[in-house]
Amino acid sequence: NGKDNSFNAHIHMDFLRGTRCGSDGISSASMLRPLISNGLKLSFYLTPQLHNKTSLKHLLMPSRLKETIGVSHLKIAIFDDTVLITG
Repeated sequence: NGKDNSFNAHIHMDFLRGTRCGSDGISSASMLRPLISNGLKLSFYLTPQLHNKTSLKHLLMPSRLKETIGVSHLKIAIFDDTVLITG
């Protein structure tokens, strides 16, 4: 078709929510992975309290409970060259 299908986008998501798989075995991160070669930049936030994967808190706490400690709920709206970030 001769069209350029590339684009530039950056998605920043919470690590715990973005990598949690649904009942179909698919996570937000795995769903977006194929778009990385077309111009998508994907980054994650992981709260410092859960960053150490060898800590007792990390090893004993179930994934869903970890989300209550560290999930970040960003709401971002972009209009032309203006970015609005709310919480």
